[in-house]
Amino acid sequence: TEAHLITLSDAPARVRGAVDMALLDLKGKLAEAPVYDVLAGRTRDKARAVAALSGANESELTDAVAVARDTGYRAFSVPVQLPEESPTRGKRFFVETEMMLRRLRDAGADDLVLDCGGRTTAAEAAGLAARLEGSHLMWLDEPTDEINDETLKKISHDTVTPVGWGRHFT
Repeated sequence: TEAHLITLSDAPARVRGAVDMALLDLKGKLAEAPVYDVLAGRTRDKARAVAALSGANESELTDAVAVARDTGYRAFSVPVQLPEESPTRGKRFFVETEMMLRRLRDAGADDLVLDCGGRTTAAEAAGLAARLEGSHLMWLDEPTDEINDETLKKISHDTVTPVGWGRHFT
């Protein structure tokens, strides 16, 4: 029989992530230390709660900010508002998104996550990340459905905006 060698770099990202976590867990067990110590030590002692806003337009999102602030939230995940008139989104989309986030901040949303829900293209996500650098997003969430190394590089290479992925991994 002929042997076939499959390298980890050929595996999907979710498989590489699972193997990485398993190896870190083993390393922690051998060191008799929690994984965070293996990875250079604890960095936080608490986690921040983020309110996931819902709304079909900016007015509904503004109302949702007020309700969430009244219950103690200061960080908010905002769903991207995609224009319905065209599948191709240009400069207007980027400007309107930036302005909406500014107005939500003015309405009391201290820290923001922009949740694209996998509905933007890699090029659009890269444009948003670059355009919103001055907004200091906590992160740009689920920018595209296509998750691979090339997409991640395209979106995060030329910006300091953090990118979050993984909600839909199984």
